[in-house]
Parts: sequence; structure tokens; C-alpha cells
Amino acid sequence: MELLREVDAIFIGGGDTFALLRDLRSTGQLEVIQKQALAGIPVGGTSAGANVLGPVIGTINDFPVNDIPTRDALSLFPALINPHHPKPEDEQGYASREWKINNYRCWNPGEPVLALGDRSIAVLKKGKVSLPLGPAWMVTARWYQVMQFRNCRGSEGEL
Repeated sequence: MELLREVDAIFIGGGDTFALLRDLRSTGQLEVIQKQALAGIPVGGTSAGANVLGPVIGTINDFPVNDIPTRDALSLFPALINPHHPKPEDEQGYASREWKINNYRCWNPGEPVLALGDRSIAVLKKGKVSLPLGPAWMVTARWYQVMQFRNCRGSEGEL
């Protein structure tokens, strides 16, 4: 744990989101990462590691294979992150994910979702989200009214 307090940056890898959140919480790493981020240390993640950057885990792609006391996560990013979002060209995959996010948002209308395509990067800096790489879809309405970030470098928006 001392090493985590001395690093210059933190990157959280993928895996099972429920197991990751459980382990981060039970080992005390969740609180240390939050404190490090608030102190200005950059924090990033991929797949499950990106899921735990938001306020809660919700629009994830994992099944709940273990019990967790709460879905509360790091709250470092102002939206739930849905990684591995299919591109519209994958009609079946895109429609299936759209349905899942719509269903989630019906029950959790106050939780914005940032759906990231594979190889996408979202950066939060000074309250603004930029998308230096890849496709992403911001879902803020009850239904899938999507603001699609352009698929180019330098796109940015506010959550």
C-alpha cells in the first residue's frame, strides 16, 4: 500500500468489475487511489479499470459473480463508463448494447453514461472531457439520445 502512495501515476487494468471493486475496497486501495487523484496524481483505467473510475458500477459488461457491499466506485469521472461499446456498423451488437443502456437508464435516469468504443480514450481535465482517440457516445437522456463525439482527435464536450 505504501508503494501506491508514492507513485507518479496510477493505471487500473481490466478483468471482472465486481471482483476488482470488491478487492480495491477490501484492501483499502479504493480510498488511497481517491486521495492520490485528489492530490493531482493522474489515474487511468481500461475495461473494468475504467468502470471503477465513475461514481458507481452500473453499465458494465460483467455478470455479478460475487457480492459487493455497494456499487459505489471511485467517483473520479462524472459519468458511468461503458467500455467496449460496438460501433453502429455492428448492427446487432450496437442494438443490443443500446437496449441494455436504455433499460439501465430507465431505472437510473440521473446517471449519465459515456460509452467508449474499443481503443477509445477519454480524458477528464479541468472539468472537460476530451476524446483524443476513438468513438464514444454520451447518453444523458432517459432514452438513447446520443451525442456522438466525432471520431477524431481533439473532440471534447462537457458532462
